Amino acid sequence: MKPDQFKALASLTSLRDSRTHRGAWLVLIEGATQTEAAQAVGVSQQAISKAVRRIREVKRLALKV
Repeated sequence: MKPDQFKALASLTSLRDSRTHRGAWLVLIEGATQTEAAQAVGVSQQAISKAVRRIREVKRLALKV
C-alpha cells in the first residue's frame, strides 16, 4: 500500500487514536510486524490488528465500487 492510499483509507475509518493510526502505518507502509508496531506506539497488538483489519476492509470495499 502506498502512503497516499493509506491516508485516504484511514480517513474513511474510525481510527481516532493517533497511536493506533501510527501503528497501522508502521505495519502497512513500513513493513513492521503488528507486535513491533504495538510496542513502538504503546498499544496492544490487538488494537493494531483491529486497525489494520479496518483499513484493509475499507480498501476491499473501495475496490468493489
